This record gives sequence, C-alpha cells and structure tokens, in this order.
Amino acid sequence: VSNLCPQRPIVPKVPAEKQRKIFVGDSAMNELPPKQVHYVSPKRIKQWLDNAEVVIIDVREHSEWRLAHIPGATLIPLSTFDPRTVPEPRDKHLVFHCRSGRRCGLASKKMLDAGYKGVIKRMEGGFLAWEAAGYDKETN
Repeated sequence: VSNLCPQRPIVPKVPAEKQRKIFVGDSAMNELPPKQVHYVSPKRIKQWLDNAEVVIIDVREHSEWRLAHIPGATLIPLSTFDPRTVPEPRDKHLVFHCRSGRRCGLASKKMLDAGYKGVIKRMEGGFLAWEAAGYDKETN
C-alpha cells in the first residue's frame, strides 16, 4: 500500500547506461550512438540552408511533400527509404526531417545500419517547427 502514497512515491533508479534508451517512446533511436546523431534547431538549419552548407532529406510521404516542403530539400519517403539513395553530403551537413521528428529517427537508424559513418542531424520538431518559425516553404 505504501507504493501508492503520493507523498513518498517510489521512483525506480535507472542505471546511467540505460537512461539514453528512455527516449519519449522513440524506439528507433534506442540504440543509436549519440555521437553520430544530433538534434539541430530549425534556426540553425535555416542558416546552413542560406549558406548552402546543408543537404536536407525529407522522409515524409509524397502526399505531405506536395502540400509543402523546405526549398532545396530532397524527398526520400521513409516507406521506400534506401540509404543508397541519400546524396553524399561532401562538406555539408546531412539533415533528416519529417513532420514532427519520429520518422527521421527511423531513417537515421537505417543509415547507420547500412554502415554510414558520418554525422546525421535531425531537425528538432520536424517540419511543424519549421513552419511555426515562419521559414520559407514550397508547394507542388
């Protein structure tokens, strides 16, 4: 019965090595090396875009892309995602984005599983955050 006392709740201790696995239900990111996958703000990505320093991969589906997308982004839907089709970023940042952030985690995992050795950036908040910031978008 003492387990139910709100004044003294029992909070399980999570070992440090397992803490990164508790990530808002985003199981795709559970095993990603943190040094290889970074979150980046839409503001930073906009700066990179303005300076031609970024390759942006949109992993949303065609129907979402047609409604609106980031100018210069490349569409590679997660449903047909093949790491071999991702353009080589060369001396640029490689950024994945989706609507809100989950699917780009799955795409990042597929890239790493295929042996990608570079750093992958994920846009914080996805396309919803890009739109909320008022940045340019295109429609088809």
